[in-house]
Amino acid sequence: MPPPFVQNFIDSCPERPARFVEGITHYFAGSVPLGESTLIEFSGRDRVHARRKALDWWFHHRQALGLCLREFLSRCQVSDDQRTIIFHR
Repeated sequence: MPPPFVQNFIDSCPERPARFVEGITHYFAGSVPLGESTLIEFSGRDRVHARRKALDWWFHHRQALGLCLREFLSRCQVSDDQRTIIFHR
């Protein structure tokens, strides 16, 4: 569950696509409990930006994940357009 101020923002907006709500939740990385999601998506302007987001997320959650960088990257998949990285738990 996102922090209250994020949930208030989501609830106050008109209908948004699920991807928008998911993106907002993932932006507040601390609001996504590691046990609830099996897929985490990092979207960026290009492949470098998406990779930077994924690495930043791993850095902040590396102890809870218990994965070294090599293991984390081995579980990541890059989309065809190379602007999205999906991490599979």
